[in-house]
Amino acid sequence: MICEKCQEVTVLGLSHMCAPAWLVWCTDLGLEEGDADTVYAHRPERAAERWAEDYDRRNADYAIVRGSDVEVLVRPRIGVHGEPLRMLVTGETVPVYSAVEVRS
Repeated sequence: MICEKCQEVTVLGLSHMCAPAWLVWCTDLGLEEGDADTVYAHRPERAAERWAEDYDRRNADYAIVRGSDVEVLVRPRIGVHGEPLRMLVTGETVPVYSAVEVRS
């Protein structure tokens, strides 16, 4: 099963606790904190990476994975005030190969 809140794969019948929630936004794209996405992750770096994965998937141009590095701001959704953490997010293309039997 997939948790509807955090999108993590869960095992049926076992209890699940979502990772902490982070607010992530990218000023390079003209976004402000009010435009932030909520991302669940155990570390701020992973929250930034998950944001980038989702951003590239939603926009279908995969700009980050094609080499357009972006700076994102990350802050815990609850409880911490002050300056958000700045993260530089990069991506890389990973080749995938497949083979099928050719039948005459």
